[in-house]
Amino acid sequence: VQLTPDGHPSKPSWLNNLGNSLLRQFERLGDITDLNQSVLKLQEAVQLAPDGHPSKSSWLNNLGNSLLRRFERLGDTTDITQSVLMFQEAVQLTSDGHPEKPSRLNNLGHSLLTRFKRLGDITDINQSVLKFQEAVQLTPDGHPSKPSLLNNLGNSLLRQFEQLGDMTDLNQSVLKKQEAVQLTPDGHPSKPSLLNNLGNSLLTRFEQLGDITDLNQSVLKKQEAVQLTPDGHPSKPSFLNNLGHSLIKRFLKLRFSDDMVNAVWAYSTATLAEYGPPSVRLHAAQCWAMCLQASSSPSESILNIYHIAIPLLAETAWLGSSLPDHHYQIMQAGSVVHDAAAAAHKFGDHIQAVEWLEHGRSVIWGQLLQLRTPMDDLKEKEPNLSQRLKLNSLQLEEAASPQNEIALQGHRLAVERKQILKEIQMCQGFERFLLPRVIRELTPAASHGPIVILNSSEVHDTCYALVLLPNHSDDVLPVKLDSFTANKVQVLYHMLHTLLGEDGQNISSWNGELVPGAGTVGQGFKEILAELWEGVVRPVLEALELMDPSPMIKPHLWWCPTGLFSFLPLHAAGLYHTDAPPDSKLSDFAISSYIPTLSALVDRVSPLSQPGPPKLLAIAQPSSIGLQKIPGTVDEIRYIKAAVEESGALTLMTLIGEKATLANVVSELKIANWVHFACHGVQDPAHPTESALLLAGKDRLTLGMLTSLKIPHGGLAFLSACQTAKGDEKLSDEAVHLSAGMLAAGFGGVIATMWSVCDQVAPQVARDVYKYLLQSGMNVSEAAHALHSAVENARNNMQGDDAAFISWVPYIHMGM
Repeated sequence: VQLTPDGHPSKPSWLNNLGNSLLRQFERLGDITDLNQSVLKLQEAVQLAPDGHPSKSSWLNNLGNSLLRRFERLGDTTDITQSVLMFQEAVQLTSDGHPEKPSRLNNLGHSLLTRFKRLGDITDINQSVLKFQEAVQLTPDGHPSKPSLLNNLGNSLLRQFEQLGDMTDLNQSVLKKQEAVQLTPDGHPSKPSLLNNLGNSLLTRFEQLGDITDLNQSVLKKQEAVQLTPDGHPSKPSFLNNLGHSLIKRFLKLRFSDDMVNAVWAYSTATLAEYGPPSVRLHAAQCWAMCLQASSSPSESILNIYHIAIPLLAETAWLGSSLPDHHYQIMQAGSVVHDAAAAAHKFGDHIQAVEWLEHGRSVIWGQLLQLRTPMDDLKEKEPNLSQRLKLNSLQLEEAASPQNEIALQGHRLAVERKQILKEIQMCQGFERFLLPRVIRELTPAASHGPIVILNSSEVHDTCYALVLLPNHSDDVLPVKLDSFTANKVQVLYHMLHTLLGEDGQNISSWNGELVPGAGTVGQGFKEILAELWEGVVRPVLEALELMDPSPMIKPHLWWCPTGLFSFLPLHAAGLYHTDAPPDSKLSDFAISSYIPTLSALVDRVSPLSQPGPPKLLAIAQPSSIGLQKIPGTVDEIRYIKAAVEESGALTLMTLIGEKATLANVVSELKIANWVHFACHGVQDPAHPTESALLLAGKDRLTLGMLTSLKIPHGGLAFLSACQTAKGDEKLSDEAVHLSAGMLAAGFGGVIATMWSVCDQVAPQVARDVYKYLLQSGMNVSEAAHALHSAVENARNNMQGDDAAFISWVPYIHMGM
């Protein structure tokens, strides 16, 4: 390529060959640089190829393949869109009689299906089906690719059925997959995969129509797939998983005990197959544990399953591919943590429950916020071991394919993996690589006050609290929440969700200002807060012997909620009806803060130091494009400025309106200790790191940007913005919201809101918080007390107004 000038007629061909070779090298070694270079060389080949060149369609097809591969690795939607465009052009330039036309149509259908899975555009799935159909029609029955094309068409039809519910699509999916199996000779390496896929479509049809013949056939096809797949083939655990699903369905339908026994065998075999991808083994472990839990008297042996599963969660998160739906894959797997902790709690191992909960939350939270992981530390300190482990993981993931010769590599890769992990765990500082932190590393988090971990498990239908106490290094206090169930947590979450409306604010009675007489909203809040008081908070306070409402200094509690508990306003729990007895709410007894993980507090147990007087950056954006104006933000900054000037205790920098650009904010953040945002904040549940604070014009300070900032002397971050502490239900365990991002960026404490704040109340709360802090010497550890006082003032000012709950309840403090 280097020796060939651009005008030479062979230059595009050499570039194409180089691009293909780089792609193959990437598949072998896993170096993303090779994949990027493959795309670049193939792009150059296409650009240099004149229109009408007979090979241009081939080069476009190759470029589409490299772009698709890069999308599968990195998840950039630009790549999948470009891949579709390249395949479309390749197909258009290929005549119907050309032998490569079916293959190129198949590639286009696959890329459209992949894009549909990411973006959800129904047009893509419709077009995918059409392209696969055309590929099948152009391919004669005796052609070796016909079964594969039929299988792909069947998969696309199944996905179209799942979207549109047309039984014709499902019936056609079964027929096409049956035809694919029939055309594939015994002994063909693809036969097990085709049988497995046929079994999946048959199971789906049984779920729709209830025909037991479909269910029996689903079991038979999946059994055959398992039997034809040699041990050591990385696809075997996946086939075993799918067989387990069909057996469980039949057990639930017919109650044949053999089906349950065989399902347990399938799930356990998949879990213990060290040659399988970690994500598949983790899912199998969850199903295995659920089978045991469903028995009349589950034994303590269930904990052995979770001892295997928990390390697999870390492997799935840190060593898995960057697939587009990786966040949701991880979250789906993350439910195993709740179930594992609940099982440990049930059998009296409360320390193990804490260690597992912390490990799961830290792994997933770090993954979703794209924080530094132990893999990053390994790469820095032991680059050779890091590269070997990453390559092994990539090969194991890629090996889960129909190629039979790969089976010979499965056991070798598993043995190699165990050896690599053994070598890593022998290195200083990596003794517990992929394993949970032990309790003695976590208890320092409770140095300044009790930490209350709340967990619920649907599988075990239980709710409980685990409390870490100051100066009790290896002790965990369990608290029974007898009147609370996992179902009640869901009910309260949905009640709150209904009160607030799906966009985070109550649609009928809430427009950024107080609306008197919103009785329904007020009554709803009273009910939720009373349930939390009676069922959760009061039992915890009683267990801690903190039911004294008159101490000179109120004790400070940290709440570490998991799952849907993360959405509930525990800090505001209490009885608020007019005839409620005195001292019947949490704020009468204690100051509340939240933490996303114990580790988030472990790193901040020592007093936060800062050189010289603190610098406060105050940012206000009263109007954001397409959103309601919040003029109170300017009053908020004015109140803060007046309080600061009166005290002279710190330096103030303000950025208001057009001056609050992303460049200005990031620049000032690097030299500020404290920061105050008065603006809109928005969540992006599908892409958590794209959740953002809205600045001038179209500028956005995203969660990803926040976590990449390293604030050297971070004190307090005050986020007086909409939805800054609101997570997403599917991602609830991670507290994936902007306040958690501020902790990750290096701030010691964060004041934030669980939903949209009232434009009338926000300036008053901000004023009172800063007045309190200025009087206490701007000590960030006093922020929770300052917020407690400010919210109490706001609540007292609105006494008797049922609409007031929506205004003061959302304020929370996180961190120190």
